[in-house]
Amino acid sequence: MYDTMYNIVTGVNDDRSYRVSLIPELNDYKFRNLVRERIKGYTSTLLTDKILGTERHIPQSLLLNNILSAKQYQNVLFVPSFRNTLYPRMMDESYILNVPNINYHMMPCTNKYYELPSNMYVAYPEGHTSVYHDLMDGFGVNFCRSNGMYTMGDSAYEVSPPEGVKFDCVFLAGHPMPSEDIYFNAEDIKNDFAPYCTPDFDLHDVRRRSLYKEEYLRGNPHLNNVEAPPRLVGETKDMTDVFTYVLENSYRPDFHGDELLTDMFTGYKMLPHFQKSYKVY
Repeated sequence: MYDTMYNIVTGVNDDRSYRVSLIPELNDYKFRNLVRERIKGYTSTLLTDKILGTERHIPQSLLLNNILSAKQYQNVLFVPSFRNTLYPRMMDESYILNVPNINYHMMPCTNKYYELPSNMYVAYPEGHTSVYHDLMDGFGVNFCRSNGMYTMGDSAYEVSPPEGVKFDCVFLAGHPMPSEDIYFNAEDIKNDFAPYCTPDFDLHDVRRRSLYKEEYLRGNPHLNNVEAPPRLVGETKDMTDVFTYVLENSYRPDFHGDELLTDMFTGYKMLPHFQKSYKVY
C-alpha cells in the first residue's frame, strides 16, 4: 500500500485562483480497498495485474479530473474506449509501467467518490461489460445510454443524455485511430456531438503516443523535435497554464515514495507530453 496524499481542485475563486483540498490518507486507503474488492468480485484472471494497474491509475485520474475542475465544466460526457484486445494487460510484465490509454477510465470513479465539481456521465451501450464498467457501476457513476461503443470519426454514434442535461465538455478517453496515416477534422467530430452539448462546448482528445514514451526513455524528456502524426486537425485551445498548475500541484513532492513517478509527474518534465498528447478543441 502506498503512503500517499493528493490534492484535488474543488473550485475556482473570483480572482481565478484555485480552491484545493488535500485528500487524507485514510480516504485514499478506503478508495483503494473498494477498488481492490470490486475487482476481486469481477474476475480472477491476471488479478495482480488488474489490482496494481488500477492502483497506478488512481493518481493519474485525479490529475486529469483536476484539469476538468480547473476549467469549471458543469457536465462532462465521458466517452470510453473499448479495444480490449489491444490491452490484455494493464501493466507491463515487470509490473513497473502502465499500459497507456486505459488509465483514463478511472476518472469517473474518482470523480464520483470524491464528489468533484464536474458532473460526469459515461456513455455505454446496454449490456456492455468490462472491468472498468463494473468498477464505475460499483461507485455509482452516472451512465447515459449509447447506441454502441464509440470509434473515432463514427458519425452514426448516438447518446441519450438525462433530460435537461447539456454537456459543456466531451472527453474522448484514449481512442485509437484506424491507422497512423488517418486523421479527422476536429470540427467534424464536434459537429457529431453538438446535438448533446452547449454551443460553446470543448472537445478533449487524450491519447498517449508510443513515440513520445520511446523518446522519453531514450533521454529526450522534453520531446524536442519530436511530433507524432496528427489525430485531429483544427484550432486548439491553449491549456499551458492549466496543465502547468495541475502538474505542479496535484501531487505532493514525494509522490508515492516512487522516484520514477515523482520525476515524471512533478515539475515541468511532463508538460511537453501533455501539450502533445492532450488536445482541447
